[in-house]
Amino acid sequence: MGISIISIGDEHSASPCRYLTKIAKCDGVEITAGSLLLANGTIKRHYESLINDVSFYRFDYYKKGSSRCDSELNYSLAKALTWEDWNYITIQQAGDETADAGSFSPYLKEFKVMLKEMCPDSILALNETWDFRSDGQNQKTIDEMSRNAYVTAAKEAEIDIVLPVGDAFRIARDTSINSYLSEEGCYGSRMEEFLAGAVWYELLTGNDITKNKYRLPFVEGEYVQVLKEIAHSVAQDCNLRRQ
Repeated sequence: MGISIISIGDEHSASPCRYLTKIAKCDGVEITAGSLLLANGTIKRHYESLINDVSFYRFDYYKKGSSRCDSELNYSLAKALTWEDWNYITIQQAGDETADAGSFSPYLKEFKVMLKEMCPDSILALNETWDFRSDGQNQKTIDEMSRNAYVTAAKEAEIDIVLPVGDAFRIARDTSINSYLSEEGCYGSRMEEFLAGAVWYELLTGNDITKNKYRLPFVEGEYVQVLKEIAHSVAQDCNLRRQ
């Protein structure tokens, strides 16, 4: 079994890819993964960059079945979209605008049309952004606004899947592993990347992440299992909502 995934966004889209191929390898699944990074890139900017064919993305990619990340600078969306016959294309809104449902419109719908013209067989998904830090009630309000914005945007643009990574982090913040999620900074911690990748893995392959044997290096097994259980729960909830 093999699938290919390309993500368009910032570190919220790059993070899930970093452990995705390693997780998949334990189940005998070969994944080709690519991510197009644009710091603070809004959906409007992604849409306009595709129209104007500009080349200012960093393209990170993992070839089929490989856990090594290669990178190229000054890449265009159009070039990356034709690099592979992508099964899935994920899109995310810039972090500062995720709580604003109006920021997705009308650009997401128009962006979707262009992506489907270039990649007609690809399935499009919205990658829900997250913040692992907990700032009390205000953070919970922002979380809920962000979640509602993604769900509303997906419905308006007729995008079938919202990858609920934000939901997973909201659950994780209320468990004993909360402090470990934030120990290495805002983005790029191993546990953060693993949790995001685990959510993607189950939803995009259909395989139960709790049965996957991958062990996260330098992290105790019990914590890894908690992350897997969280990813599994949000993936199951997502599948139920889609039925």
